[in-house]
Amino acid sequence: LSSRLECAVAMEAGNEREALTWAETEGWDTTDPAFVATRLLLIPGVKARKRTVLITRGSLPTVVAVNGHVSFHDVEPVAQDQLVDSIGAGDCYLGGFMAALSRDL
Repeated sequence: LSSRLECAVAMEAGNEREALTWAETEGWDTTDPAFVATRLLLIPGVKARKRTVLITRGSLPTVVAVNGHVSFHDVEPVAQDQLVDSIGAGDCYLGGFMAALSRDL
């Protein structure tokens, strides 16, 4: 994301590869997605609202950072023989996760 857009969003989400690439381009010496999530919370925004950061990690727990606190949310894996097409699976998961988060589920 461009820095201007980055400052305007209240919720940002991406996968682990995107988060670690962001960290590398910013010169953050880490491969820990939870650390990256907390650093992203510190980027000043143009609005006073708090930022929420979500980092998906495939079958590993999703990282959620809010108000300086990091939590991990398990992902229920799907058996390989049940997969038909994984295109868009991460986007669908993230959409459902964000909807549930917005409803405090």
